[in-house]
Amino acid sequence: MSFLLIDDHAMLRDGLALLLKSANPGTPCLQAGSLGEGLKLAAGRQDLALILLDLDLPDSRGPGGIPVLMERCPSARVVMLSAHEDTATVEACIDAGASGFVHKSAGFDELSAALAMVARGGIPLPPRLLQKSPRPAASALDQLSARQQEVLQQLLRGASNKVIERQLGLSASTVKTHLAEIFRRLGASNRTQAVVAAAALGLRITPEAGAP
Repeated sequence: MSFLLIDDHAMLRDGLALLLKSANPGTPCLQAGSLGEGLKLAAGRQDLALILLDLDLPDSRGPGGIPVLMERCPSARVVMLSAHEDTATVEACIDAGASGFVHKSAGFDELSAALAMVARGGIPLPPRLLQKSPRPAASALDQLSARQQEVLQQLLRGASNKVIERQLGLSASTVKTHLAEIFRRLGASNRTQAVVAAAALGLRITPEAGAP
C-alpha cells in the first residue's frame, strides 16, 4: 500500500506527509507538486490506495482533477485538501468522486486527526456540513442487504454507476435499484447526500478484495 500527496506547496506537503506516515507507519508517501506530476508518479503503481489532492494546483483548479485521477488509479481513494470549505465546494468535490475533504488550514491536532481518519478508511468532512445534514438512524446501515452494502462501499469510493456495474458484475438497472434503496434508508436524494449521511454514521471504507 502507498499514498500519493499532490500539493504545490512543498513545505506544507512535507508536513502532511509526516502526519500521514505517523498515522500509518511504514507506508510510502509519494509527493507531487502538480496534477501532471502526480499522474506520472501514479502510473503503474498497483499499490496506490490513497491520493490526497489539493483543490487548487497550477494545472488543475477545482474538482476537475478528481475524475482524471480516478480513471488512471481506479483502486485509490481521492481525498481533497483545501483552505476553503464552503458547502458548495465540498459537495461539488464529493459529487465528482472524492471520498473526503480535509481543511488543510486547520490546527495541527484537527488536521492530524483527519489524516488518521483517512488512513483508517474514514470519511472526513467539515463539521459544518455534517451538522446541517439530516442524520439517519444508526440502524439504517444494518437494514441494507450484503449486496447493497457492497454498492454503498463503491459509492463511498466515488465509483460511477458504470464502475459499480463492472466491479460487482451487476446490470445497470440492478445498480439503480440498489442505489435507490440505499438513498431511501439513508434519507438521501442523491449520491452526495448519501456520502454525507454515511460519514455522519461513522462508516469506514473497507479495503477491496485483493488490495495490497
